[in-house]
Amino acid sequence: MTSNHSSGSPDIPEQAQPETQPQQARASSSLGRWRAELAGGLAATIIGLPKNIAYGLIAFAPLGALFVSEGIMVGFVAAIVGGGLAALLGGTPALISGPSPAAALVFASVLQQLSAVAPQFASELSPEAYTTVMIVVGFLVMALAGLWQVMFGFFRLGNLIKFTPYPVIAGLLNGLALLVLLNELGNLVSLTGAFPFIILQWERTLLALLVTAIALFGGRVVRGLPSVLVALVVGSGVYYGLRYGGLLLGMRWTNAELRLGGRLGDIGSLRLSPRYFTDIWQVLSLNGMLDIFSFVITAALSVALLASTKTLLAALNVQNLSRRRSNVNRELMAQGVANIVAAGFGGIASEGSFGQSVGNYQAGGRTRLSGVAWSLLTLVGIYLFGPLIGLIPDAVVSGLLIYVALTMTDRWSLSLLVNVVRRPRQRQVFLADSLVIVLVTLVTIATNLTTGVATGVLVSIVVFVIKMSKAIVRRRYDGSSRHSKKQRDERALDVLTEHGNAIHVIELEGSLFFASADALALELDTLAGLGVGAIILDMKRLQDIDLSSVRVLEQAHARLGDSSCQLALSYARANTLVEQTLESGGLFASLPEHACFTDTDAALEYFEDSLLKHKAPQISSRVELDLADVPIFSGLRKAEFEVLHNLLHRQHYTKGQRIVHQGAPGDAMFVITRGLADVILEIPDSGRSKRLSSLAAGTFFGELALLDQSPRSANIDATQYLVCYRLDATDFERLQSSHPAISMKLLTNISRTLTTRLRYANETISELEV
Repeated sequence: MTSNHSSGSPDIPEQAQPETQPQQARASSSLGRWRAELAGGLAATIIGLPKNIAYGLIAFAPLGALFVSEGIMVGFVAAIVGGGLAALLGGTPALISGPSPAAALVFASVLQQLSAVAPQFASELSPEAYTTVMIVVGFLVMALAGLWQVMFGFFRLGNLIKFTPYPVIAGLLNGLALLVLLNELGNLVSLTGAFPFIILQWERTLLALLVTAIALFGGRVVRGLPSVLVALVVGSGVYYGLRYGGLLLGMRWTNAELRLGGRLGDIGSLRLSPRYFTDIWQVLSLNGMLDIFSFVITAALSVALLASTKTLLAALNVQNLSRRRSNVNRELMAQGVANIVAAGFGGIASEGSFGQSVGNYQAGGRTRLSGVAWSLLTLVGIYLFGPLIGLIPDAVVSGLLIYVALTMTDRWSLSLLVNVVRRPRQRQVFLADSLVIVLVTLVTIATNLTTGVATGVLVSIVVFVIKMSKAIVRRRYDGSSRHSKKQRDERALDVLTEHGNAIHVIELEGSLFFASADALALELDTLAGLGVGAIILDMKRLQDIDLSSVRVLEQAHARLGDSSCQLALSYARANTLVEQTLESGGLFASLPEHACFTDTDAALEYFEDSLLKHKAPQISSRVELDLADVPIFSGLRKAEFEVLHNLLHRQHYTKGQRIVHQGAPGDAMFVITRGLADVILEIPDSGRSKRLSSLAAGTFFGELALLDQSPRSANIDATQYLVCYRLDATDFERLQSSHPAISMKLLTNISRTLTTRLRYANETISELEV
């Protein structure tokens, strides 16, 4: 017997053997993914190191050199606790959160302002304990900022916060940057009571500027390493090289520490415990808190607004890199929870960091694991390298802070200011936003971030209201410069040209709300005061209207009626949101039935007819024109007219009857003496048609049949009982042979009318191009 298996083969199915390869591939892929996330977190840690130190020092700067170690730690706690929780809970994978510069400056502002109100707590606290209270109130502001952010996300305000006017954000960023820059420049100079009043510490300043330059441009020279890390290492190396035996111009440098400045010193150890939750609760029970609580709330709101905006902007950039949508409201709630917890652990508020997020993504970070790695690596780093951080020279920190200030400056606002100067013709476009940026920047520097936020939002609202009140009117024209599509004879056109300014058309666009509606009502009153008899509001491009505006239009209509001026609406009944608001607001009910038109041309035609009845009753009152009075026959002597009259055939058409068909052979011209006809174009392959114009008594159509007998280009329908005279193309050919002078006069009159029609067509094309 033969065995089913070869003697050297294991007793397992053949198809099961290769499965180890996919398992190994998956394990290798998983390990590679972990390495990439860890590399991203490491890149974020290196980039964020100077910021952790700098923003912490800014936050505790008002307390002086004795609190340097505490200041450094609040920045690291923000990175470790706030950054880690935000990564775990957030809605944007690969987003890195770190200490917020806005939070650091507000924290410092809280310490400064509380130092001025110390007497309020004199009955409850000893002077020694008051410093602790100031710090705890600062963390209370950070926790309340987080609470604001949770509320923003819970009520789904994330999308609204993204639309915060960017000039306000730019002004705040510039204000924050200048505050940091001015603070560091103040550390590099000394003030004296004698001329020149300022003593610049040259050695320390040059070292700080060297560090700043390397941080700004070092990335172009050293590839693969963050420029801030290169600046930190090189700056520290220069400091210690000069301090311990370095030579300057061939001479040993004495008093190096005095000239270059000191070092951060012992930063102590990191204490990660929620000890401040209890302290915050105890501070809330102090009587003096009632007097400053409004300040605390507004300070927290300003941190929440700016930190939320920066976070959402960073999330948008990460979204563009990864092409994965982020959940902005979840991100805000996550940031809020992270900031509440971080405040309890003794950290300032955090926000999404664009620079660290990009560095994380470029290094391989793709998920929230990279954010957790950034938090854990920062924690490990502070325990392992904490003593080395204390050795960083003050001048190097100053240089890094100057770099942070320069990179915080909003580049878009700088280009905007340049455009205001370089482009005088476009100055009006840039000026309003530039003024908001400059104002918010100056207020932020002169007062504090909270006042800067409030000022910026208020000014932006005012600018927005002014812009909207001006932009609502797209175009204005009167009936003397633009006529309806109803074609009239020359005498009627002369009357409309002379008196057509009694009809005004105002085209609206955009959104009509209370402020712009009031400006529009003022314009309506002004026109009525000038004797205008009819005003047509063209609502074709109006996108939205509020009920307050409807009420304003109702009141304007009542006032116009007292001035014998009629208000009409066109395109108002288009089954849109605008129509629904006008209906619910009661405007349709207050207007006469004839005051609402399907389009502006119909409104113009109606008021032109009314104007002709008032100004030229002899034209409009006649039931039928005498053929000799029709302008196309002007210039003919009596005998010539008799010759032509014998070739014309009088015809009658009832209302709705079709006179000529689109595409039919062109074999005659028609001259209307009574009634009205519409020119209607059938749109091929659509089943739709469009009214091009109306033809009144005294006009003609089908004139091309006399020239080239081309097919009819449109339908002509009688819209009233209509009387016209027909001139066949064959009769016109005989007229040209027997009486060429008569045919030439007729062609001249036709050409003059066609020129007028061509001019109108050009106006219509221009309107479509606008």
